Amino acid sequence: MAHWRRSLLAYGVTALPLAALGLPLYVFLPAFYAGLPEVGLAVAGIAILLARSLDVFTDPLVGYWYDRNRWGNRLRRPLMLVGALLLLFGISRLFVPPADAGGVYLFLWSLVSYTGWTLISVPYLAWGAELTEAYHARTSVTVAREAFTILGTILMIALPLLTGHTDELALLMRDAAWLLYLLLPTAVLITLLATPAPAQRRATAPGYLRALLEDPLLRRLSLAFFSNSMANAIPASLIILYVETVLQAGTSLPLFLGAYFFSGLLALPLWQALARRLGKARTWALSMLLASAAFVGVLGLGPGDVAGFTVICLLTGASLGIDMALPASIQADVAEQQRLVSGQHRTGTLFGLWSLLTKLALAVAVGIAFPLLSATGLESGRTATSMQQLWLTLLYALLPVTIKLHATWLVWRLPLTESELLTLRDSARSPERSDDEIVPADTDRLRPVAERRV
Repeated sequence: MAHWRRSLLAYGVTALPLAALGLPLYVFLPAFYAGLPEVGLAVAGIAILLARSLDVFTDPLVGYWYDRNRWGNRLRRPLMLVGALLLLFGISRLFVPPADAGGVYLFLWSLVSYTGWTLISVPYLAWGAELTEAYHARTSVTVAREAFTILGTILMIALPLLTGHTDELALLMRDAAWLLYLLLPTAVLITLLATPAPAQRRATAPGYLRALLEDPLLRRLSLAFFSNSMANAIPASLIILYVETVLQAGTSLPLFLGAYFFSGLLALPLWQALARRLGKARTWALSMLLASAAFVGVLGLGPGDVAGFTVICLLTGASLGIDMALPASIQADVAEQQRLVSGQHRTGTLFGLWSLLTKLALAVAVGIAFPLLSATGLESGRTATSMQQLWLTLLYALLPVTIKLHATWLVWRLPLTESELLTLRDSARSPERSDDEIVPADTDRLRPVAERRV
């Protein structure tokens, strides 16, 4: 047990700097470049959309190569090291731009940074899915990773308070870069040196991508995951503008973010216990319902409603950690299901696909929200009209709630449970076979009732 806990800590720690990077890269960066004289809202949104749209293709390519190469497990460590170096180089340019930086500069260095992130994250996520085959232990792996994710985010939230740079995004971005120079290589080295490596496996045969795309369970989970990611990405991209323009409480941003992420960290054990009783899919759906119900309250807020928005941050934040942990745990179950039914290892490709969907959701969120706001005449740093504030509020709150409710409906009907997975294991593997010799199993039982064969 002690060894397992050490392994969880060693594995999870890399999520800390990646999460710390996420806040400046996905939340602060759009607003930072939108305020530069050579960029603006529309150009910032388009440049980030283009960079993320190109970057999404690297994720499934890295995952596919990982599955196709029989030495993928051994190459995981050097791949993550190369990714860490590339990511550090990219953010050194992206977070501290020259005075004349424009849209092309933002596009190019965003693309470099995203590529480095991919080289770390795809093998890292696949590694977590392969650490254990125990159904609920997979949730322990993802909870450990997401706990470090929240801690990393909280650390980045506290950074401006520690440095005193609470009102200047340029100084905050520079401080974030220096913090990541220290955290990222340290955490990656701990993970690479102290996390157990999964057993060596055979290379996956080519020609299976079409089979993945035709799988009804995978399609439903991927659509739910994309919808939920987009619902989370829209308010993440707009929170600075919303707090400054509608609430007119820019100095309270650390309070809001702190309440949100601390609530998520504290609620994680409760959600994990609930998932053992209700199942992963139903628990994830309930967490999304809670977040949606609480976030509707944003529609009733106005200038100076700091207390009201803090309460909303606490309620929606309570769903944060499990909203990240349970999808990843379900994804690990689906990766095993794919291995059992096909006899092939597809973990890298699957997590590459889901990483693609995450980035695509972020890209679409910025690419839609910022140009729409720019079309209303809203500009960062200028006083907004009442109509501009209304549009900002609707984009920030109502649109993501609608999308998240769609994701909730999809998740509620996910059929893959612990008993179904155990049945698949029994039918796919006989006592005489090794772990790598798998008989494809019948997965018709995993389809929603309306989609099953007659």
